[in-house]
Amino acid sequence: MSGSFVGTSHEITPWMSVFAGSLSGLIVRFVIAPIDIVKIRLQLHGDPQKYNSITSTIHSILKNEGLRAFWKGNVPAELMYVVYGGAQFTAFTTFSNITNKLRISFNINESKSEFDTTLQNIIVGALSGCTATCISYPLDLLRTRLASNDTKGFKSLVNEITHIYYQNGFRGFFSGSLIGVNYVALSTGLSFGTYSYLIECDRRGYFDSVKNHNFILTYTGGVTSLAGITAGVVSKTIVYPLDLAKRRLQMRWGTSTFEVLRTVIIKDGIFGIYRGLIPAVLKSAPATGISLACYEFFIGVFKRYNAKHLE
Repeated sequence: MSGSFVGTSHEITPWMSVFAGSLSGLIVRFVIAPIDIVKIRLQLHGDPQKYNSITSTIHSILKNEGLRAFWKGNVPAELMYVVYGGAQFTAFTTFSNITNKLRISFNINESKSEFDTTLQNIIVGALSGCTATCISYPLDLLRTRLASNDTKGFKSLVNEITHIYYQNGFRGFFSGSLIGVNYVALSTGLSFGTYSYLIECDRRGYFDSVKNHNFILTYTGGVTSLAGITAGVVSKTIVYPLDLAKRRLQMRWGTSTFEVLRTVIIKDGIFGIYRGLIPAVLKSAPATGISLACYEFFIGVFKRYNAKHLE
């Protein structure tokens, strides 16, 4: 039974977390970029002929903009995922180490139940998500604005930065950041909490009877990958309306979360706040799974490298 490096110190240094998190973010972004473009178009555009479903959105992008359009805004997006991934996992490791030391200082029983571990990781995950969001938010805003462009040409990153600054000043790069932080706090907390709960259950042997007789666990990378995918689906589904509101605030299509969601519900009904949920889940599930699996992999590589050079 393989262990997990998420949520435990395991002699993980901050630099290990920075590099492992950044590399995992780089890989994840390249893989999920096309799904992200489809999701953002469904969230921000209301043309029923071009963007009323996943297939019509894909067809419209290919027909009007070409294959390269699925990677629009990918430069700031790649930078965002690298910065966000590095900051998120580093903060998670740091906060986890702090809470573990506090448990020892206050003589709290080290033999934690899976519920205790999950609760700790939800709180630590929320804190790490907030930290990473505050650091990488301007890149997220630029990614959204560039990806929302449905003309054939590509907007210049420099021109977009200049336009935002002259129109709204430095504050313009943080439009929708408050809802963004709240969204990520909930999303990351739920994601890490779900993941750590499933990994802890596996560590305690709850899945042993299933793993030996289930080909799905055999051919999906085992419990680690499946736990990451499940974590992505759960977190994204619960907090999705906040993501939609954040994207629209980034485009300055409203002044508050309540106003944005109210306008969407009046125009499109209650299901309008879940517009783009399917591609969001299709993106989030593999993104979370790949991110966590890559992080575990790179941490393992770094630890083996260090162990070999210390011999």
